[in-house]
Amino acid sequence: MGFARRWGWVPLALLPLALLRSGTLAESDTFWQIRIGLDVLRTRSVPDADTYSWTATGAEWHPNSWGFDVLLGLAYRWGGLALVALLSAAFIPIICAALATLARAMGARPGVTVWVAATGLMLLTGWLSARPQLVDYVAAPLVLVLLETALTADRRQHPIFAIAGLGAIHAVWVNLHNAAPIGVILLTCAGLSHIVMARTLRVGALVAGAIAAAALGCLANPLGWTLVQQAWSVRAASADITEWRSILDGGPAEIAALLTALAGAAAAAGLRRWPVAVAVAAMAAAGAYTIRLLPIACVLGLAASAAWLSSWAPSAQYFFRRRKFFSVWFGVLLAGQAVVAASIGMHPGRSTYPLAAIARLPAACRLFNSYLLGGPVILLRPDVPVSQDSRNDLYGAAALDEAAAVEFGDGGTSWLDEQQVTCVLTPSASPLARRLTTDERWHILTTDGDSTAFVRRTPPARAVNG
Repeated sequence: MGFARRWGWVPLALLPLALLRSGTLAESDTFWQIRIGLDVLRTRSVPDADTYSWTATGAEWHPNSWGFDVLLGLAYRWGGLALVALLSAAFIPIICAALATLARAMGARPGVTVWVAATGLMLLTGWLSARPQLVDYVAAPLVLVLLETALTADRRQHPIFAIAGLGAIHAVWVNLHNAAPIGVILLTCAGLSHIVMARTLRVGALVAGAIAAAALGCLANPLGWTLVQQAWSVRAASADITEWRSILDGGPAEIAALLTALAGAAAAAGLRRWPVAVAVAAMAAAGAYTIRLLPIACVLGLAASAAWLSSWAPSAQYFFRRRKFFSVWFGVLLAGQAVVAASIGMHPGRSTYPLAAIARLPAACRLFNSYLLGGPVILLRPDVPVSQDSRNDLYGAAALDEAAAVEFGDGGTSWLDEQQVTCVLTPSASPLARRLTTDERWHILTTDGDSTAFVRRTPPARAVNG
């Protein structure tokens, strides 16, 4: 009853933030991921080649989150973009629950955890969008909890169950998002610390079993061991994307997240929870190298900070254990977030993309589109192959640079002629849009928000000659 009354409230502290994040679908990836989910549901198979573009049709390509895509596809089938947004937002309180589970295992108090989680996760607002990385933020804390459970289990709670749980959670994780090998890294860092501290054969055997179970779980995916190779290719093709760069290219939010993770590592060390300290420090270092990993380090660090604050301030423990004070402050916390959410409006599933312009594109036209507009086209107009989209590992840096030069360079429209392009969807302020506006061979189909769709008046020269 105590847990239900106190710890059960912790995830609810993030409900206003969850509703806030459901207001706008801003990730281009979300749209093509929905289409992949719908195709998997229709064909009962995971795609292994591109079918959505005309520039890379038939090229080998594997989705890195097919399970998550299926969830999005089901949500879209049952409730459109609004339900997709709400489903993705539901992960936010689940992340908070996972954070609280690790914090509780480290001795944190529920009241302290509420405040640490609610304030700390606000730093990650930009990362808490409809994307499969949400799964990583849930799984990472649970991995550390299961390792601790395996090492402290008694005869009635045999460690084999926790080790099997690690294998199962990695098998689910890897199919929802292929970042599951991060869990193996966390187990290795924390496990080696346990071995150094305990110096017993039993602990060494349990740690080895936990790592082996996690690794085997990661192999339970359509790509098998080549998953790591695919992840590396995505990393190499994403060098120009900010979140794949180092902290040196980050802004205030990224620096704050890194500092939060480092503070969490120091907090775990202060509690002499060295395995957690090493795991958080390792993830913080990885996040400094690749910003994309910072949220995982931040979630782990917040759990450790909640535990440290719970032990450091006895007066705070007394304060948060008092039901009246806890209820008042919890209400203030929810009200504050609700005011912020209401001030910007709540429209689950709203999109900033030119959905009306996409709907008006001619059937089966040969489209040249902006990088970020490809995803919505793939979802809404599967009959119109795109020239590019945010699956950057499919196209490669050279092809994307060439497309950027066509759209934002100072050259003419010869590339569009050579490639037999018959329609264009691009930001209205782009150099390409300005050129096509004054080109008599093209006319404006429609303008939707910040984007304009163009259609060619006459077939390109090669088509006429052919």
